[in-house]
Amino acid sequence: MKTHTYILTLMATLTLTTLCYAGVGMQNFDIQHQARETTARIWYPTQDDQSPTLEFKHKVWQGEPVIQNAAPTPGRYPLVLLSHGMGGAIENQSWLAHQLVAAGYIVASLNHPGTSFRNQDSTEMPKLQARAEDLTRLIDAVLTMTPIASSIDAERIAAVGHSLGGYTVMRTVGAQHSNQRFIYACGQHQSNDICGPLERLGLNAQTLSPSLEAEVRDHRIKAVVSLDLGGSFLFTPESLQSLSTPILIIGASLGGHIDQETESRYLSGVLPAKTTRYIEGVSYTHFDFMGECTEKGLEILQKYEPEDAMVCDGGTSERRQKHHEIGRSIVDFLKATL
Repeated sequence: MKTHTYILTLMATLTLTTLCYAGVGMQNFDIQHQARETTARIWYPTQDDQSPTLEFKHKVWQGEPVIQNAAPTPGRYPLVLLSHGMGGAIENQSWLAHQLVAAGYIVASLNHPGTSFRNQDSTEMPKLQARAEDLTRLIDAVLTMTPIASSIDAERIAAVGHSLGGYTVMRTVGAQHSNQRFIYACGQHQSNDICGPLERLGLNAQTLSPSLEAEVRDHRIKAVVSLDLGGSFLFTPESLQSLSTPILIIGASLGGHIDQETESRYLSGVLPAKTTRYIEGVSYTHFDFMGECTEKGLEILQKYEPEDAMVCDGGTSERRQKHHEIGRSIVDFLKATL
């Protein structure tokens, strides 16, 4: 029987076990591959005693303290990749990067070209396989960075993705995209809430390409975490059933943005029970996996960007507590699988 863990209430006393370290080092760098150029970031443990600065301090988003370009703490650490959702950015899961660093991991992320907040392009949307390829290039890049590369244990690499990032990381471990499943689900049937957003962003029957079904697996990735993913109905059941990679799926029952029956619950029901763990937070919304908002964040978005205001609804102290729960679940999973 598959192990299902349902989080019914928030545990106020839950805290994240931390590594003894001075702080979080952070570096930005660029990745160039043909015409696909993007910005990437790496977070890592450091004992540097410089005063930290706030990463991505913003009127809407809370910043995270980092020591830029600090020397890494000596040691060997597993590597965790982060993949943001549609229209997202590196900073969306920086809260998780900090929790993972505190638990003894090095973390890397990037802005996916064409599907990030700073770079949205409808001609890039039909190239979903390129997002998984981005993660492969991210691994290649950090394993050659001096001096951080010497601190990475290349035999212990995991990937975590939110929303479309969940789809992305699943592809890196062998989930097979099917154009026929897209046509069936997003044609006359209109059976999935994700179809509309995908089509508005440029993915439709006319833009489907055989390259979408290309093999983009990276065998260096040994574990995957999916955070309220969107697009799991695009995977063939046969490919999901054949996966041997340990997978943690965390779904969000509230918010109405993702249909759990066709996304996280469906995915957990098809994947092998032996290697799959499913958690459904009944108090979680789709946007609780993004950063913590400032007290004025919701008000600012309601005034200037009302179509995006939902990302900060309940996104202050309530979200901070959920982040502790989510982080603890991910750390426990990674420690057990890596």
